[in-house]
Amino acid sequence: MRALSLAISNNVAAFRDRLRSVLTAEIAAGRLAGSTGAGMERARSSSPPVAISAPGAGQRLPTQPIDVTFKKGPERPDDIAVIVANADYSRLTRDIPNVVPADADAEGFRRYAIQFLGVREGNIIFLKDATGAQMTRVFGSDTNPRGQLADWTKPGRSRVYVYYAGHGAPGGAGGSAYLVPADADAARIELNGYPLETLYRNLARLPAVSVTVVLEACFSGNSQAGRVQPAASDIVPAAKPVPIPPNITVISGGASNQIASWEDDRKRSLFTSYFLKAMSGEADRPPYGNGDGIVDWQEARAYLNDTVTYYARRYYGRDQTPEISVGKSP
Repeated sequence: MRALSLAISNNVAAFRDRLRSVLTAEIAAGRLAGSTGAGMERARSSSPPVAISAPGAGQRLPTQPIDVTFKKGPERPDDIAVIVANADYSRLTRDIPNVVPADADAEGFRRYAIQFLGVREGNIIFLKDATGAQMTRVFGSDTNPRGQLADWTKPGRSRVYVYYAGHGAPGGAGGSAYLVPADADAARIELNGYPLETLYRNLARLPAVSVTVVLEACFSGNSQAGRVQPAASDIVPAAKPVPIPPNITVISGGASNQIASWEDDRKRSLFTSYFLKAMSGEADRPPYGNGDGIVDWQEARAYLNDTVTYYARRYYGRDQTPEISVGKSP
């Protein structure tokens, strides 16, 4: 009996040591919640911790943009572009799904800015998975509009282009619209989101010749990958439209209550894909344009309404109507 008890005791000790080694390896690899020190002591004395993974964690995100060729435009050494690609929310958040095509979409816009718009590479501010602090640093805050973009803008000479691919969401009792930083808390968007109203107001204060904003985002509270914010029901009120100041043109992927759809292979977004195709010259051809070699906003609107709207219904059975809005003086 003594020998049997000793054997059992040795087996239990060996199992305990093996379990401890496995837990340590899993925690070090980031697959289990916990840490060394006090966290490890809790793992030893209690049941194994539960693995917590944010939606999309470990997902390989596409980076290859749509293959389009742009007519080379004149170089404009004073023009500035800000490109924000918020694709990977799993790295800094627990419950916000990734925007799978955002990196590829942003790279497509970067090529468009350089090849067609004539923006110098050194005049592009590129933010990948931007935090709230980084967005404030570039665009300014509600109380201080002088961010990096303001410092880079040459008065009366710079044209400014802003492209954002990522989540948008409603927040607060008033239904304000927010861009969702890569480190946002989904339950507190009104506290750590970047207000769309602040973005427009600060852009309007720039001494730029013109400002163009392209939004590959929706503000319905839902997304192609799932709900952006936790809610007690499936009904999430969409954000209220934000007035667009004079001298700003906003091209958005859809209305505030619509979802920004992706291509059926999930590699790129519908709106950005067809926006870039439109600006490459496809919108200038019949039946959308007059073939004069220039894509104006009326031609672009006709092209986007025909393509994005059709494929959103074909792939997903949903409405998505891109909008082109030009701010006007009161």
